[in-house]
Amino acid sequence: AKLSTIRAAEFFITPILHKYQNLLSTNTNTDWIDNLMKLPDSDRAHLLTFEQHQLSLMNQLRIDKKEWFFLARRMLQNWESDLQHTNVDDEEGSNNTFPQPL
Repeated sequence: AKLSTIRAAEFFITPILHKYQNLLSTNTNTDWIDNLMKLPDSDRAHLLTFEQHQLSLMNQLRIDKKEWFFLARRMLQNWESDLQHTNVDDEEGSNNTFPQPL
C-alpha cells in the first residue's frame, strides 16, 4: 500500500503536536519554559527581590496569596485605566514615570 507524503507527515507530526499542546495547557510542568527562556542573572535577581518584597507585603497586610492576586489584578486594571487617560510621551505608551504610593 502506498502512503502519501502528507499522510506520512500527519503520522509523524500529530503525536508531536499533541505532546506540545499538552505541555502548553498544563500548569503543573513549567520546567520546559525555564529551559526555553532562560532569564539573565540580573532579571533573576530582580525577580527574587520582587518576590521577597511581595511576601513581606503579604505578611505586613496579613493577606494570603489569593487576596494578593485579587489586589494585584485590580491594581493593574487601575494602572491600565490611568495609561488610557494620560498623555504619553513616547511610542511605547509609557510616560516613564513610576506609580507613586498613596
